[in-house]
Amino acid sequence: MSIFSVVAIDIDPVKIDYAKHNAGIYGVSDKITFMVADFMELAPALQADAIFLSPPWGGRECMNCKIFKLDMIPLNGFTVFETAARVSPNICFYLPRHVDLNQVSFNELD
Repeated sequence: MSIFSVVAIDIDPVKIDYAKHNAGIYGVSDKITFMVADFMELAPALQADAIFLSPPWGGRECMNCKIFKLDMIPLNGFTVFETAARVSPNICFYLPRHVDLNQVSFNELD
C-alpha cells in the first residue's frame, strides 16, 4: 500500500469545496488536507515532494489574446513559479493552451 498525502490550498473557499466534493467522489478525502489560504503567503513554510500549480489566468479576456504570457497571470506566473520552486523542484504548471512556450522553457527560467 502506497502512503501519500496532499495539501490542497486555494484562496477561494468555493474552489476548496469543489475539491472536497471531487475527493469524496474518488474516495481520497482522507489523504488530503484542504486549506483556504494564500499559497504565496504559506509557501515559505511549506515542504513538498511535488507541486501542482493552477493559478488564475485572468478571466475570459486572456482567452481572446493570440498568445498567453506568464505575466498575464494576476500574480505574475514567473513569481508563482519561483515561489513554488523554493518549495519543491518538481512542479507541474497548468497553463492555457496558447501559452508562449518560450517562456516556460528552461532557458527562460534560468
